[in-house]
Amino acid sequence: MTKPNPQTDIALIKSDIAYIKGDIGDIKESFKSINSTFASREELKGVVKETEIRLSVIENALQGPKKYVTPIITAVFSSVVTFLVIQYLEMQKGL
Repeated sequence: MTKPNPQTDIALIKSDIAYIKGDIGDIKESFKSINSTFASREELKGVVKETEIRLSVIENALQGPKKYVTPIITAVFSSVVTFLVIQYLEMQKGL
């Protein structure tokens, strides 16, 4: 092997620096695309406030017995539909 001389070392260092600068440019572009993908802390705070307002409206709308009857009616309805679907499938299987 030959001994490296200072000029070849400088050329190698220059090519490495150019390669690193290219990588830094790619990393900066990636950060820009990531920033556009994710929401900032202020945007998230705004979404949380809007959600709290909507939930409070929903909670206030369901006051009294209506608050308890609505889920019960939903559960009964879904169980009846499930039962009818199962019965239909068993009838189709028997044919």
